[in-house]
Amino acid sequence: QYSEARQQYLKLLEAAPAHPQLLVELADLDVEEKRPLAAIGFINEALEQTHDIALRCHDRAGLNLYRSLRDSARYEAAIEAARNVLRHEKDPFLRAALLVQVAEMSGDDPERPGVAEALTEAINLAPRYEYARWLQIRNAIKAGELRGLAEKIEQLLSLTSMPRRMVSLLKVTEAMLGQGYRQEAEKYLRVLRRYEPLEFPLNFSLGEALAACGMKREAIESLNYTLRNNPEMDEFLPERQLIVNQGRLAIALLLDEELGDAAQALIHVRQIDSRGLLGFQARQLEIQLETSQKSAGHMTTQARVVSVQLRLLEALEMQWIPLEPAEELLRELVTTPDINSAVRAKAESLLLL
Repeated sequence: QYSEARQQYLKLLEAAPAHPQLLVELADLDVEEKRPLAAIGFINEALEQTHDIALRCHDRAGLNLYRSLRDSARYEAAIEAARNVLRHEKDPFLRAALLVQVAEMSGDDPERPGVAEALTEAINLAPRYEYARWLQIRNAIKAGELRGLAEKIEQLLSLTSMPRRMVSLLKVTEAMLGQGYRQEAEKYLRVLRRYEPLEFPLNFSLGEALAACGMKREAIESLNYTLRNNPEMDEFLPERQLIVNQGRLAIALLLDEELGDAAQALIHVRQIDSRGLLGFQARQLEIQLETSQKSAGHMTTQARVVSVQLRLLEALEMQWIPLEPAEELLRELVTTPDINSAVRAKAESLLLL
């Protein structure tokens, strides 16, 4: 359908070369089909014919030029094209959306000239524009400008209802933790804990944030509560199962590192299947925990360690786990003097692949 429409316009263009409206229509089609370089060519040709098209947004040339430059990663030129549109666009919501995109394309540096001003203007034009407010908060955290931040966060939260309010607050705490502001993040994490249980999978994200903030016992409680009580846990969906397994691995690590409870950590890690990088990490941890139990004089036998090693190697043979991250472990298994012969043979075979 796209190809047919494009051919029709090209035929019309043969009859009326450089017709600006036909060129804009062709650019429209190429923008929709994610062919930015083709669109740029048509738009530039149209703009050479009549400057009026560049000035009037409803003729679409200005916006298409901006979108095409953006989609082809020519960000500096795209920012300039967007600013040209902004000079003549009257609609406040379109202006706000363009200003936010200009701020985003200006890069990750929140102190780059024009970024803060663009976001402030966008919020003034559209006060309920949640994403603009979130970017303003994120940039303030990145720049270390915490004065007045609490008020901005309250304004953001006032725009949403549960559970989106908690999603926004969790994003704020994660941004704070990413910049090392643990004390500030802890305050908001304690607010989030008052609303537990959050909807799946927010509780897992909360648990990880609590752990990153050093609130490890609270993290264990939060993750454990979700695993025990979420009514949707029985539904087998790959994306849900992945999140559940990430939660189990996080609990196992916290139990082992924070509480020294290898036995409880093993209960969680054994429930993670041997698929993907997460499965590889789980089997590695299980081997480590089983070995530590044996060293501590528990009833765990060498046979348990060998069993886990074989499960890991079988998962590699079945290509459930990618081979590349396991190469170091395979070499270690081959060179360890007292390793089980079946384990060594499988490891040697896999290293030959």
